Amino acid sequence: MFPRGHTQVMVVEDNASIRQMIVDFLSSSGFSVVAHVEVAAALAAARRREPQLIISDIEMPGRSGLEFIRELRADKSLRKVPVIVVSGFGKREDVRAGMALGADDYISKPFTRDELLQSVRARLERRELLDELDAFAHTVAHDLNGPLAVLKGRLELAVSFAARGDHSQVNVNLESAAKNADRLSTIIDELLLLA
Repeated sequence: MFPRGHTQVMVVEDNASIRQMIVDFLSSSGFSVVAHVEVAAALAAARRREPQLIISDIEMPGRSGLEFIRELRADKSLRKVPVIVVSGFGKREDVRAGMALGADDYISKPFTRDELLQSVRARLERRELLDELDAFAHTVAHDLNGPLAVLKGRLELAVSFAARGDHSQVNVNLESAAKNADRLSTIIDELLLLA
């Protein structure tokens, strides 16, 4: 599904032991990992090279993990990056606040290697599906625009020739419009079948 060696996960955690444990869990599972102690450095690094996923603590010196999520979601180039929040507090308010800001998952400390990896894999698979859906939507829009443009143009020409009384050109343009309407219908039928 996703090429692990090329999947970069960013870890933002001020506790050195926990940060290293997360890095070790991910690295030993084939992920490329970059780690940061505080939000400002992590945000700057994410803007230089977008990670595929971010794991962030909530309580950190300087800006909090919640502020980090807010800044990520406000940045057009980073708003789609999945974020997993890890925290030792586990208060409902923290969970709700993180999710309301756009976190994709919440893991309470202490957590196991399996819990972390399961969440990481689920978020990466979801992102991959969303990326494929986005690419599909662009392809569909492109495929529909061609025949639609010809259909519209041919109908405009038919109206123009009709005003001049040139019925042979009206027929030529209406036939071309009909062919493109059929093409649009076929594309839509194929999309409905696929759906």
